[in-house]
Amino acid sequence: GANKINSVKNIIGPDNVIANNGKEGDNIGGVVIESVKVAPIITANLIYNNAGSGISYFDAPDADWDSIPDSPLILYFELETGIVTGQTCANCQVEIFSTDSQGGEVFEGKVAADRLGGFKFNKGGALTGPFLTATALSVAKNTSEFSMAASERSDFRIALDSIADKTPD
Repeated sequence: GANKINSVKNIIGPDNVIANNGKEGDNIGGVVIESVKVAPIITANLIYNNAGSGISYFDAPDADWDSIPDSPLILYFELETGIVTGQTCANCQVEIFSTDSQGGEVFEGKVAADRLGGFKFNKGGALTGPFLTATALSVAKNTSEFSMAASERSDFRIALDSIADKTPD
């Protein structure tokens, strides 16, 4: 079954493997957080192949939802060069993962976002892929759910390429 946390200010990780939880049709993820006043720190774990989302927050009436950051948005990445850019909360720590579906099977590394939430990660070598996901750890030390899995050729990149290829009328 899934790992349920029902406490305040836990730290999950680093280096846990949280995999193969739930059965098909379940919405049970790898780490399920419910009835928390403060979200836990979830860092540098391998969370993959779960029936539901890798990290899930359930709608608990006593939870401080404003303290839980939104998932980062991966705007562009190159597997070969190891470069990832995106947007998240201001000054948040972003953890980058490779996956074949959802969650994060391979921890690729982390990078701090700037004061506007922009981030650029450079692994200094190839990323595993084929898709990437990310989590955000806010200044208040709360971890987001995983971002949606992004493919290397994102709509954002296609739009930028399209604009660059156009000649002015």
